Amino acid sequence: MPQNADGTGVVWYDEEREAHRYTSTAPAWADPGLQDLSSSTKSSLFFGHVRSASANVLGESAAPVGDFNVHPFVHENISFMHNGAVSGFAGVRPLLEAQVNEAVAPAIQGTTDSELLFSIYLTQLDAISSKSSGGSSSNSGSSSGGSGSGRYTAPQLAAALDRTIGVVTATTVAAGVPHASSLNLAVSDGASVVVSRYRNALAASEQPPSLYMTHGSGLRVGGGGCLHWARPGDGGGNGGGGSVVVASEPLCENNLSSWSLVPKNTMVVVEADPLRNDRVGRLWLRPVYHGVNADEVRQRGERWARVQQRSAWASSDAAAAAAAATAPRAGLCSAAVLAQLASNAPPSPLTATLRA
Repeated sequence: MPQNADGTGVVWYDEEREAHRYTSTAPAWADPGLQDLSSSTKSSLFFGHVRSASANVLGESAAPVGDFNVHPFVHENISFMHNGAVSGFAGVRPLLEAQVNEAVAPAIQGTTDSELLFSIYLTQLDAISSKSSGGSSSNSGSSSGGSGSGRYTAPQLAAALDRTIGVVTATTVAAGVPHASSLNLAVSDGASVVVSRYRNALAASEQPPSLYMTHGSGLRVGGGGCLHWARPGDGGGNGGGGSVVVASEPLCENNLSSWSLVPKNTMVVVEADPLRNDRVGRLWLRPVYHGVNADEVRQRGERWARVQQRSAWASSDAAAAAAAATAPRAGLCSAAVLAQLASNAPPSPLTATLRA
C-alpha cells in the first residue's frame, strides 16, 4: 500500500549541467505531470524524491505539505535531498541556523530540517571552494571553476557533506539531544553525485534508513520497474563507463542480488567522466567519521541542557525505539515511475533516487 504521499520531486541536468526541477504535492502514483515528465525527459543524471511528512520519534509535528517543502532542493546548479530526520529539530533549529552564512540564509523558503541541512551544506561547500581557490567568495554558487559552473570536484562535494554531518551531530550532542539523527543526504552539481548513509549512534541496533546501490552497463528497465544490466558491476572501477543507481530501497524485489546495501556511516561518491557527461568516471565508497554521537548523551544522562522546550522531549528511549519499530515501511509504489525516468536517459546515465 502506498505510504509516501506528501509530495514528489525530480531534478535532472541538461548537457550544460544546468539543473531543472519539477515538484508536486500530489502522490507520485496520482500525478499526471510526473507521468508526462517520465515519458518525455532525457538526461544523464536524475534525482528523484518521494516525501512522507511524518512526525519523528520525539513526537515533533510534521512539516506542512507544500511545494516549498518538497525535495530535491536546488540552489543554482546544486541539488540536494534528505531521507531521515535531525533529532530534536524544533529545539536546535536556532543553533543550526546560526551555522548558515548570510548569503545562503535568504534562500531558505520552507520549514523542514532538510532544507536547513541544505543551507548548512552550501555554507560548508562555499568555505571549501573558497579555500581551494585561495580567496573568498560572496555566495555558495561560486567555486574554483567559476560562479554557477558546477565545476566542483567530487572530493569537494564529499568533504562539504562530511562537514555538514559534523556540524549537525556536534550541535545536537552539545545541546543534549538524547536521540540520534539520521542523515541520508544526496547532493549533485550535475557532474558528480555524493550520497551518505549516516546515523550518529554507535549501537549496531541503531541503523540509518536503508540505502542501496547497483551499477553496471547496458541498463534496461523491465516490468515492475526492475533494472537489468547486460554486464552487472561493470563501470565501477577507474576505467569508467556504465551506470550507477542509488536508492533507499531496491526498485524491484525480483533482482535483489544486483543491489548492495551501503554500510552505515559511509558515502557513495560518483564522478562523471571529465570528457563525457554521460559516462561514469569513478565510483568509490568513503567512510564518514565523527567523534560525537547520541550514545554519549544518553550515557551522561544529559537531557536538553541548552534547550528550553524540555516538555517536548518527554519520550523515553524505549518509547522512541517502539515508535521507530512500528513506523510504516516506505512503499515501492513509485518505483516504476523513477525507473521510467532512468530508462529515458542515454545508455550510460548517472541516476540517484531517494525516498524520505
